[in-house]
Amino acid sequence: MPTIVRNHLEPGTVRYEFHDFPIPVSDWPYRVATLAQAVQDERGDNAFWTFETRAFERQSAYDWEALESLATEQDVQRDRVRSLATAKQYKRVTEADRQNGVDRGVTAKPTMFVNGEIVEQWTYDNLARAIDDAR
Repeated sequence: MPTIVRNHLEPGTVRYEFHDFPIPVSDWPYRVATLAQAVQDERGDNAFWTFETRAFERQSAYDWEALESLATEQDVQRDRVRSLATAKQYKRVTEADRQNGVDRGVTAKPTMFVNGEIVEQWTYDNLARAIDDAR
């Protein structure tokens, strides 16, 4: 992915969009996505990406303690984590993102699109070829 960023995103060849797509195996994926949006609102984009990356790496071990730890690493107050993770204003956005993904054929995450088409097996070569073909 760093090569895609360097060769296509940084020069402005592509626009990168991120959409939440919580897998509905429990309430935890929704809580994480909702909390990530709150982290972004409170601490900015860098805090969001750090939180999102670290949460994705720990997706098999979600609990309140883990979320509190991840959020406090981004300077979110520990005593606010539970209310932020269930905040209705963020949950509505998360649910809308998920439905948009379902409507577009997303079944797993991450999923990559180029010009509205899903790129299967998103290796560097496949993504670069799809980007070049779309030009």
